[in-house]
Amino acid sequence: MSKGGKILLGIGFFFSFLSLSFMITIVLAIFALVTYPLGSLCRSIGWILFGRNRKIQYVATGISILILFPVVIIGILQSDFLIETFGLTVGQSIAISLVAWSFYSIIELSSYYSLAKADNKLFYGAMISTVGIIIVLGNIGNVLQSTNPLDSLGAVYYALYFLIVSSLLAMVGSFKSKEE
Repeated sequence: MSKGGKILLGIGFFFSFLSLSFMITIVLAIFALVTYPLGSLCRSIGWILFGRNRKIQYVATGISILILFPVVIIGILQSDFLIETFGLTVGQSIAISLVAWSFYSIIELSSYYSLAKADNKLFYGAMISTVGIIIVLGNIGNVLQSTNPLDSLGAVYYALYFLIVSSLLAMVGSFKSKEE
């Protein structure tokens, strides 16, 4: 793993860990407004740097995060705008965010698998994010029916625990990866 990619991925996964940890509590969730974009940006650039001389899959992972994480933010923070402009419900706005997040998370999951096979077995452990993704996707119907943003996000609350473990393992795996 290139030094730049390794460091940025590790930092990105650290910020992801912080974001998920903040979201566990309503009081600290506000801090995720800073850590989530930072983590997503670091991870996307890290994957791109890592993949540019190796596998297009890693570049695609970085690009998918870079394109879709703003959709996640807009769907959650600008739900009023989406509701007024496009006639969406609160549940639909949040569901768009969760589907965008799930899409890039599945792509990132495939890169975990590829990296685990090639470089670092800790990424096998990071694949526990699969459980979190399944929880999120399995609750999209509940989210769509929700009229309150906190209720809709509460439907996917338990996914956070699996994602926290995944981000920690991916962070350690990134920092421990061999440089090429």
